[in-house]
Amino acid sequence: EQELGGGSVSSSHSQPSSVSGGFAGDALTVEELESKYSIAIKDPDRLLSDENGPENCAIVDRTLELYSKPAIDGFLKSLWRRNYDFSITFLDRDSDSLGETSYSNGHIRITIFAPRDTWNPAATNGITVETIAHELGHAFHDALEYHYGMDELRETWERLNAGYEYGGEWDAGASSVFSYEYGMTDYYEDVATVFENLAAYPSVTQARLVQTDCEPLYLKAKFLYTLMDECFDLSESSLFDAYLAANSRRGDNVDFEQSYEAFLQTAGRAA
Repeated sequence: EQELGGGSVSSSHSQPSSVSGGFAGDALTVEELESKYSIAIKDPDRLLSDENGPENCAIVDRTLELYSKPAIDGFLKSLWRRNYDFSITFLDRDSDSLGETSYSNGHIRITIFAPRDTWNPAATNGITVETIAHELGHAFHDALEYHYGMDELRETWERLNAGYEYGGEWDAGASSVFSYEYGMTDYYEDVATVFENLAAYPSVTQARLVQTDCEPLYLKAKFLYTLMDECFDLSESSLFDAYLAANSRRGDNVDFEQSYEAFLQTAGRAA
């Protein structure tokens, strides 16, 4: 969901986890995570500090490693220049979503929900690569909008939607445009789901992006990579490995602007 007004925006995520098992990081405590990434980690319900704490911290660490410390450092510096601070909070609380990102009064806050007392932990646990990468995608997207301009980014992105409207019905062709159905909710969830699938499902995402009939989705990933690479140090990031592998297999050696213009020309002829 998104709430606009009063200087705040809130975005939530509700995609169940499926791949977090097997992801491992070397930061196994809140203190180690904060020291490694210089991020304020809030754990009032001890989700990262109980008997499952080391495993949960490892998932958080692995997700942050996908973005990489240099990229996160650049992101935090961009917020510092705006007099913003940033934190991630983990709560033992039921919620309609697994995570949310809120922006207000000089703060960007990610909240991850992981209630212990639940009949189906797999469907309600937000401490997963998918959810954390998704919410980080919202936060990085905010930094990109500040740098490039909200309207310019949105206009470029939405022209890649190949005629689909947000809030519309999912059909077979939508998978060539959106990462999955939740991405059709609105523009912001569309962007965040691309970040999410690049992080959590690299093999499947690469296989999709290679396909020529997934040109709109491929160009969304290419657009994000271009923006992120211009703004942040991605030299240690593996977040875009799926896109880069697809880019290589496609033999794509032109910049985003050339690809984008070619796409618009093709779409115009088809119309």
